[in-house]
Amino acid sequence: MLVCDGYENIPDSFKKYATDSQFFDIEVLKEKGFMEQDREGKWKMKTMDQLMDKKVKDIPKNVLHLFQVCSWDFGLDDETLKGRRINFIFAIKQRNDGKINSHKWFFQGICKYLKPEFTLMLDIGTRADNYAIAKLYKYMLQNNDCGGCCGEIEVDFSTHEKYDTSYIVKAAQFYEYKLSHSPDKCCESFFGYNSVLPGAYSLFRWAAIQGGPMDKFFKLVNSDKDPSCAEANEYLAEDRVMCLQIYIKENNGYYLTYVPDAKAFTDAPPNLTVLIK
Repeated sequence: MLVCDGYENIPDSFKKYATDSQFFDIEVLKEKGFMEQDREGKWKMKTMDQLMDKKVKDIPKNVLHLFQVCSWDFGLDDETLKGRRINFIFAIKQRNDGKINSHKWFFQGICKYLKPEFTLMLDIGTRADNYAIAKLYKYMLQNNDCGGCCGEIEVDFSTHEKYDTSYIVKAAQFYEYKLSHSPDKCCESFFGYNSVLPGAYSLFRWAAIQGGPMDKFFKLVNSDKDPSCAEANEYLAEDRVMCLQIYIKENNGYYLTYVPDAKAFTDAPPNLTVLIK
């Protein structure tokens, strides 16, 4: 499943690829009245106020559009996927509402009904190495007490010549990733608890995150009240909240771990401002 945070953020090249691969049809959104043209003639999503009837008082914050396809081939180079039937869901949010909101749609809107054994989170811009996801999956299959695991994330230097990203900025991000994975995650795994399984690349056991962990993870999103200073500070990195709740979940004894040889490569920040953020 691929969740896109708003239509306007999708590159035109991917819109064309999605249309050609038959897992996206913009004409459906137009016919159903979810889109409109601006002054320049470009199609964009309507606001939630425009979608709802004027008589409706409680207007929902967002709407998720789902396109499902079962395909034999998505044009990928990976030989392991060729000839295999793949059920794929392409989801577009009506409005840009942030990453944590996308997680809410994924977990509470889709996984709640599909009831998968495992859930993998992988950011756009992050590319899993060959057989990396299979290594995470195999580890979880062999260790029923493991509530979640992650692999190492490295900066993708293969795109350095194609973009204007400063090499120094990339090197700084590379050092930060190495420091947070090699010493920190290895040491934490020795004690059975990783304080952070990054939302950019990690695998969770569905039974482990149900109930308390998920309720805590979406506490601020599900609340209409403004958070206190303590709550806002606690949820600056919501990934930490999920990991802690899995570890302390009563009557289960789940542990979290790091699988170092399951690598993934991610895009480097384009400038120093993004790196600091």
